Amino acid sequence: MHPDQRHILIVANGINFIDAAGAEALVAEAKRRRAQGGGLYLCQLKEQVHEFLVRGNFIEELGAGNIFASKYDAMATHF
Repeated sequence: MHPDQRHILIVANGINFIDAAGAEALVAEAKRRRAQGGGLYLCQLKEQVHEFLVRGNFIEELGAGNIFASKYDAMATHF
């Protein structure tokens, strides 16, 4: 990891499960990156992971505009 890197895109197609601690860690990292002028972006979320993030209101904190269907969509929007 590069200390000056402000943006990160997580290709999440390999994430089958997330719990509250994992979601809170993502939110904390997203907030940290926003404070540095960057952002944390997720793409290819599995339906059950996305639903958990929505039900727990984590999507609001992550930013619904930071969730993408594909890495190409994310890159076209933010980079």
